[in-house]
Amino acid sequence: MHRSRKQRGTVMRGVRALCRSELLLGKRAVADLLINPALDLSMLDTTKASGERHNSFLSRVTDTGLVWGLQSNDGWCVSPSNDDTTPASVMPFWSDRAYAARCAVREWANYAPASISLDEFLNVWLPGMSEDGFLVGTNWNGYLVGKECDPTQLRDELLASLNNAP
Repeated sequence: MHRSRKQRGTVMRGVRALCRSELLLGKRAVADLLINPALDLSMLDTTKASGERHNSFLSRVTDTGLVWGLQSNDGWCVSPSNDDTTPASVMPFWSDRAYAARCAVREWANYAPASISLDEFLNVWLPGMSEDGFLVGTNWNGYLVGKECDPTQLRDELLASLNNAP
């Protein structure tokens, strides 16, 4: 098929927009958007928004002493990384039960929020995840997009947050 210069430019702008969208939204969100283009664009998640939710995770978890995950009869939820360059799996966690419940949809509809004490999270979960090669997701949004970090890095950040708590 022969396309005019104008048509090729339109196609290339669409491809560039899709690539930028994948960087901002993550692979799953872009796939959802391609399948259903009528989806609400509130799914747009920037690095800044992910960072703000991560900082909120640190603060809230330090205050409450609880971390929330999604658990089913088969175990805890795990997701592939949204980063194409990282083949690791990600275990997402939230600072509040309601945030976790908001993500118990679609492929995670059979999961329910379950709490983990901060002490157990720091001393058992994060070291185990590090040994197993998992990444940690913090306060992912309803489209399962958010910050992904190394478990050791998150442990250090939580300990620093605990030391700075009043």
